[in-house]
Amino acid sequence: MRRVLLLTLVLLCTVELPRPVTAVSQDWSVLGGGALGAATGSWLAVAFLTARARAGDPLDTREEAIIGTAVPMIAGFATGLAIGTLAEDHLGGTVLWGIAGWAAGIGIGGLLGGHIWDDPSGRWAGAVLGGAVGLLVGGTVGYITSGTEPNPTAGSGMPLVVRIRF
Repeated sequence: MRRVLLLTLVLLCTVELPRPVTAVSQDWSVLGGGALGAATGSWLAVAFLTARARAGDPLDTREEAIIGTAVPMIAGFATGLAIGTLAEDHLGGTVLWGIAGWAAGIGIGGLLGGHIWDDPSGRWAGAVLGGAVGLLVGGTVGYITSGTEPNPTAGSGMPLVVRIRF
């Protein structure tokens, strides 16, 4: 056993590790996308639990609670990583529109929640659910509308004309 540990130590000492790059030269879009995606998934998990509680259908088992909270968080993390890795030019617009949709959804959902449910927690539940819907809609709109513009020096192509005659 000592020989295996000694051999492992000798091998590790002879391996040349690359120098760490400076923080300025690192690409933070992957890390930021993953973190923001996990935060989005966390909000959606809370919204899922809130919707289940409002519907009068509480979580019966631990498995339901784990699936109901883990799936949105993992999906959000994976989506954020994918956007940060594969579509870095869309990340800023997705985040900006997602935050705007989230804020608008919280406000609108809080107002509507107070009118839909009579109890005091109705406003809070409406704000959580509205924030989740606004976050999804805003992030999707931001992803679709953002990104790099096509090369303006390239040919503009053929315009599309649709005529409808009556």
